[in-house]
Parts: sequence; structure tokens; C-alpha cells
Amino acid sequence: MATTSGLQVLADSFATLTDPRIPRTRWYKLVDIVTIAVCGAICECNSREDLPRYGRAKKRWLERFLELPQGIPSADTFARVFQRLKPDEFLRCLSSVVAVLRRVESQELVAIDGQTLRGSGDDRTGRHPRHLVRAWATTNRLVLGQQACAEKSNEITAIPQLLKVIDIAGAIVTIDAMGCQTEIADGIIERGADYVLADMARGRIAPDRLLAHCRALLSLIATCEVANRPGRIEPRHTLKKRL
Repeated sequence: MATTSGLQVLADSFATLTDPRIPRTRWYKLVDIVTIAVCGAICECNSREDLPRYGRAKKRWLERFLELPQGIPSADTFARVFQRLKPDEFLRCLSSVVAVLRRVESQELVAIDGQTLRGSGDDRTGRHPRHLVRAWATTNRLVLGQQACAEKSNEITAIPQLLKVIDIAGAIVTIDAMGCQTEIADGIIERGADYVLADMARGRIAPDRLLAHCRALLSLIATCEVANRPGRIEPRHTLKKRL
């Protein structure tokens, strides 16, 4: 469990969040609602009904850094507030908390990858499953941030938005072949990081040209391994440092 000082940082970071409610309905403080919800999510609260139960069980502890003038909010209050919060603003506040708790590591690997949320789609209504792109700091074991892919879009448009709100200075960012895009590579460099991107070629860059460029630029030795898979032959090019 985090220390009280760390949780005070959490509460202070959400104090700047814009309250979407009209003044006469602000019975509970917004910072109390959001902080309880985040702590509850960390402690495996899986539904809105779990949040007030968690709040009542931990009320004495929560009162060390939250005011809670009206006690613990109801499940419906948690639902109504989070339905109206601006996702981008909430992500910025949460990212500021992560930045404080994160231990700065030189050349830390930050893995960016996509994940589809199980159960988020509905065939009856035609709602597509929600797909998220997340940045995982491997040494600190923290999710630095996440970005939802827009409808009828993919990770290519979501990754640049994610890079704008996370701190990756000095890190090495790894992305699969979906992220092998000029805009994404430029965005990583602008944020002060290096990158390792997978390339599927797909006719854009000839494999021989790519390997020749890597040899000239990095003084590497290129080797080729052919992997036999059911129904296809897949060549894999590996670059190794010269000994």
C-alpha cells in the first residue's frame, strides 16, 4: 500500500480537475470522488458498487488526506461523475501522479502496445470493442499512460496522441510493426527518447535497402533466418553488433 505522502500527491494532482457538475449538485467534493475511485481500482474494485464498499471500509484511512465532509459517495454518484469527466484532462492528471511516483531510469525500456478490452463490444447494438494503446515502463512497472483508439481508426493515430502526454525523455521506446511510421518516430525523438521499431516492409522499403542502411549507419552485421510456418515461409532479418 502506498504511503500517506504518496496518496496526498494523488489527491493534490486531481485538485485541478474540472468539475463537470452544476454547483447545486456538488454534494461531494470531486477530488474525494476521483481519489477514492482510483484507490479502489488499484485494490481490484471491478464495478461501481464496489467503490462505496471500499470507501466505507477504508474511511478512517482515507480521512488522513481527504476531507469527506459528506461521507462516502454512492455508486450512482461515482457513475454519474465519471460519465461526465473529460478523458484527456483526467489522463493528464493521472500522468502527473505517475511522473511523481516514477523513479527516473536512464535508457529505461518503454513498451507501447495495443490491447482490446474484453467484453467492451456488443454485437446486438453494433458497438465495436474498445481498443487501447498503453505505454508500459518496464523498470518501474508502471503504466505511464493510455489512449483509446477512435472509432474506425487504429493504433497509428492513437500513438502520437499518447506520446504527447507521457514523459519518455531518456527512454528507449519499443513498438511493433503497426507503429513503424515516420510521424511516430519523429514524435519519439521530439520527446527526447530513442526508439526500436519493427518493420514489416510491405513494399515500402525493400529489405535489402533497409539492411544496407542499417549496416552503413550502425556498423552492424545482418543475418537472415527463414522460419517455416504453416502455409507460409517467413524470412526474419536480425541485426547484430560487430564484435
